[in-house]
Amino acid sequence: MATPTPDATPGFWLRDALDPEGHTVAGFVPAGYPFYARILNPVGVEGFGSEPRRLAWSEAAASVGAPVYPWMQWHETVLAADGALPREWTSPAMGDLDQVRARALAEVLEQHTRTPEECFFAQWDGYAPVTGNNGVVTFPPDREMKILAGPLSDGAQPTGNSGTPVNSGMEHPSGAHGGRRPLYWWPQDRAWCMGQDIYARSVLLGVSGPCLKDLFAHPDLDIFSVRLSDAVYPEDD
Repeated sequence: MATPTPDATPGFWLRDALDPEGHTVAGFVPAGYPFYARILNPVGVEGFGSEPRRLAWSEAAASVGAPVYPWMQWHETVLAADGALPREWTSPAMGDLDQVRARALAEVLEQHTRTPEECFFAQWDGYAPVTGNNGVVTFPPDREMKILAGPLSDGAQPTGNSGTPVNSGMEHPSGAHGGRRPLYWWPQDRAWCMGQDIYARSVLLGVSGPCLKDLFAHPDLDIFSVRLSDAVYPEDD
């Protein structure tokens, strides 16, 4: 299980590698990777007497005539629907990676690191469930992050008290019932890196070519290629 790390040293590399302005992809994942990608959280589809289903955000957008492109925004989907957005839809989770996407991402990423059992995670200090004797590092844009360590599989689980993963079962797509998943993941060998902001409905990755190919091939990932210099905007609208 991921455990709090009183020594914040593992987070220094990432802090120092990120663009301090925090306005582009380089503010969330470091330069130096061959490829970069954005993975979108899904739209929740609520039903009576049943658990929420998931609809790929890109599919939802296309169905209402909204633009589908690497930096699509949720408000564009809402506006395109012109008041006719299906009532059972819920907006993509913000500041957390959907549980199905998280598990799919972990499945792929563990095949592209030599250290899947030795990974680090960073969670925003403002998320109440993360407590304990953690090292704290400030990431752009001025976010105090607590550092956790453990196998990659722990990144796909919401963090509970003391920063350790909790078994929340089937949740709302946000995963909020048992806390939130770490905002940043990276392995000891730094073969790839994932990051997002508390106001993001998607995650950003720096990866190798083979890893990118496998990410695109996974049926549970709604993914687009992006550039390190692309602007990143808050998605809390």
